[in-house]
Amino acid sequence: DEHGVDVPHNLLRAFYWFHRAAPRGSVDAQVALGVMYEVGAGVPLNYARARKWFLLAAARENPTAQVNLGMMDAKAQGVPQNLVKAYTWLELAQTGSASGTENYTVTQGAMALLRTHMPPKQIALAQQDAQAWLAAHPRQKVL
Repeated sequence: DEHGVDVPHNLLRAFYWFHRAAPRGSVDAQVALGVMYEVGAGVPLNYARARKWFLLAAARENPTAQVNLGMMDAKAQGVPQNLVKAYTWLELAQTGSASGTENYTVTQGAMALLRTHMPPKQIALAQQDAQAWLAAHPRQKVL
């Protein structure tokens, strides 16, 4: 429940270790914490905290974090709906995902769906924003 009562012990243990590793730069822990907060797994659902951890991992070019941010922007989870931002995050995730991977497949489907709700100018703006983001975030070593 929202106070941690009846939460399986392994979720609490996972949260403990992820919460120790994420601030120290573990991208995997940042993504894991983001997911836990996004779905309320072992912790109260909290989109703001989910977004915080996803943003840290996304800045390190983690495609999973970028997909999650795109979906949160598309579904208005914790932020007003913004299809341009959603498409930008998905474009970035697609750039960083190998063809045939789950992230790539999810990204392809989500981008196709968004294109049915966006005029071409918005899609072009999102693509420009993705290129600007890549230019402003040179590749970093991932821990």
